[in-house]
Amino acid sequence: MRATADDNKAKWGDTSRVVAKQVLANKMSPVQAMETIGLKAAGDVRKHIATVTSPPLKVATVKRRLAGKKQGNVVSITIAKPLVHTGHLLATLTNIVEGKK
Repeated sequence: MRATADDNKAKWGDTSRVVAKQVLANKMSPVQAMETIGLKAAGDVRKHIATVTSPPLKVATVKRRLAGKKQGNVVSITIAKPLVHTGHLLATLTNIVEGKK
């Protein structure tokens, strides 16, 4: 997540400025503004995870993933890709705005 934040810091700042102006103009609620920023950030994290290729997985990790296949677990073509194995992380990555009213 740190790499994604570093890469998108300026873009997220721009989004924050745009939604802040919308809030001040009463065209958007503060909760909607935070949801907008959170959805953008979650999408950017998903994109980054989907494209990351380093550091390469250790041989032992790939072997464990292959062993799971022998036990009937689904193993995708991403067997040697960092952060992606079952797809659960990508499928469940979201944002939550606390303190909604």
